[in-house]
Amino acid sequence: KDGIIRLDLPKGISVLSKDDFSFELKCRDCSESAPLILNVSNEIEKNEIMLLDGKNENKALSMTLYGYHDNYSYCLACFVIYCLMFFVFCFKNIQNSKKGLVKKYYVLEFILSIIFYFLIIDNLSNYLYLSKLSFLSFLFLIFIYSLLVYLIIFIIKSKNLQKEKFYLGIAIPIALGYAILIIPNYVADEQVHFTRAYNLVDDNVLSTSSVANVPNDFLVYNMGNIKDYSDLKYALSKGTNYNDETTFSSAGSYGGVLYFFADIGIFIGKIFSLPILITFYLSRIFNVAGMLFFGYFIIKLLPFGKNIALVYLLNPMYMHQGGSVSADSMVNSICLLFIASVLFFKQKKKIETKDVIFFTFLIVLVGFAKYIYIPLILLLLLLYKNKDSISKKNKKIILIGSIIAILLCLISVTCMYLLPASKTGTEDIAVGLENVGMFGQLKYILNNPSYAIRCIISTFYYKFHDYVVMFFGMSLGWLNIGVYYLWIWIYIFLFFSAPFIYNSNEFGYFDKKEKYFCNILSLFLSFLCVLSMWLSWTSIGSVPIEGVQGRYFLPFIRI
Repeated sequence: KDGIIRLDLPKGISVLSKDDFSFELKCRDCSESAPLILNVSNEIEKNEIMLLDGKNENKALSMTLYGYHDNYSYCLACFVIYCLMFFVFCFKNIQNSKKGLVKKYYVLEFILSIIFYFLIIDNLSNYLYLSKLSFLSFLFLIFIYSLLVYLIIFIIKSKNLQKEKFYLGIAIPIALGYAILIIPNYVADEQVHFTRAYNLVDDNVLSTSSVANVPNDFLVYNMGNIKDYSDLKYALSKGTNYNDETTFSSAGSYGGVLYFFADIGIFIGKIFSLPILITFYLSRIFNVAGMLFFGYFIIKLLPFGKNIALVYLLNPMYMHQGGSVSADSMVNSICLLFIASVLFFKQKKKIETKDVIFFTFLIVLVGFAKYIYIPLILLLLLLYKNKDSISKKNKKIILIGSIIAILLCLISVTCMYLLPASKTGTEDIAVGLENVGMFGQLKYILNNPSYAIRCIISTFYYKFHDYVVMFFGMSLGWLNIGVYYLWIWIYIFLFFSAPFIYNSNEFGYFDKKEKYFCNILSLFLSFLCVLSMWLSWTSIGSVPIEGVQGRYFLPFIRI
């Protein structure tokens, strides 16, 4: 499975059967005293021993693997140029679309995108690792690509296209690209999140354990065993015994509701006993559907700043997390939808009971998110000017919802304090980190205010660049997947120019006091992100603060 194999078969050796990943030889004169030894050339640059039947080391193929393709970049460049040329051709030839966009076009775009990316994996695997292309697979790829491009242009050229529908039209293929093309478990902490989600499907909804059961086959296909699309293609075809489970680390401190969409995919995979990596991909795909669902309503509810939200929701890191099996995707979506809802109700003249029920439900969901984001509830103060539009009964409902959200966060904090990281500072929580403890760190900070000031200043001085890089997605996965910086800089340009593109049809604004309040709240939330890692991930008394990533600022930085 590591590449094309050339065999110079001596007399008496014949091939009985072969496929993309294995072959069977018949040796007329082989024995224990005279094993079969063949020189084998491979397109991958490494050495290894391949055992016959995986049993007897004496009956082994002595493999000399050498060589590499030097025309990969040229082939991929030609394909990209072809894509751009075809895009221009379609754009020139598509006439104005009919008024009124039907929802089925988005469903079709979603399905075509999934097929397109899996075909890319198949064709890349064939070419890069087998040195050949399947004509039918490549032809089907071009056909699906043609339909997909035509459909995307058809959607974005529709008359009277609202911003939220435009967002779906361009976000669907982008988000699914992140979900499918990034190899499983190459997103930070994805294994523990999948274990947590899988555990919830097994009816352990209330479990907050740091370990849970997961099919043993899932742990077999980890980052070390799936290094490229060739390995992935092979693993996707392997069946799974869902009854053969083993214990693995779990993200037990995350609320079960945050895995709602991912669990739909896992449930389908278990019902039909699909290969575990197919189930894994289904959970990613349904998580993407959840992110897009929230994104649609975030833009729709915003009374103003729709352009800002549209660009913000296309953030590479935001898409990267949305295309993974991670609760952080739902955390980001819930917090941003809550912010959009506050601004919506701030401008609404009459707030009805059904609006309050929806709004209160969102407040409770914020409570399920990370406890450091609970201060977002303070945005309710922005409704003060519109307080006359809310009845006393509805005000009580909102208050009860806020109390429930705060209680949920307190429960989450309590669970965090029960973890080893909350103790006095004798536990190791990660390789290379020692003497980490919440209580011990907090005591040291209070007793050494000069250290606290020096630590905060040093952290932002030395880490600010890293926060920006990770916020915009210049490094993906375990911060080891580089992205071509030109595309990131194009996005950054759009990110900072979006506030200056104002639509006269939008209504609403912030006065100076409200702007100051939002800026202060944003800074406070930023401090809480740093403080949480200071207490739970940084050795007592050390400088700078470790563990903070730019993606932690995604749920609130654009308040």
